[in-house]
Amino acid sequence: MNRNFYFSVCILLVGVFSLQSQAQKVEKERRISHEKFPATSLKMLDLEFSGRTHQKLYLETGSSGTTYESKFTFGQQKYSVKFFESGQWMDTEKEVPEDGLLPSVKNNIHASLRSDFNFDKFRLIRIQEQTSKEGLRYEIEIKGKSRGITELFEFLFDGDGTYIRHQVIVIDSYSNEF
Repeated sequence: MNRNFYFSVCILLVGVFSLQSQAQKVEKERRISHEKFPATSLKMLDLEFSGRTHQKLYLETGSSGTTYESKFTFGQQKYSVKFFESGQWMDTEKEVPEDGLLPSVKNNIHASLRSDFNFDKFRLIRIQEQTSKEGLRYEIEIKGKSRGITELFEFLFDGDGTYIRHQVIVIDSYSNEF
């Protein structure tokens, strides 16, 4: 009986600690010149976003590998276009205001954040409409407080506002924010 009790306690503790551990987003961005950015990617940007302004080019390294990113303004909106290391398009993100979301999408996102996560309170920092081969998604940065600890999170929701995943954002002092 003692053996079963200790085994049960160990299983319980492992479960609790695994629930508390969360994926972390650790990325480092380094600004680069046009010459170091893939030529095929620049051509795609010229075709799709002719007339873009305030462009900045980055080499981004993180847990998911190395990517290239172009951040710019187009039609008075902020964009971020990512490319694989090969220069092939990965995704396009466009910053959108919260009131720019469909009411059903906004309601689904807020309902998920309230019911599925133990935030005492939270605030949406930035919403990006993400288009990729997976379709339309929303990448949302949130400042959330839970059990007295405030952290930054990145949540990913599908086009209907259904939760996909989230991770804690670890800020690197050398990283360039959008």
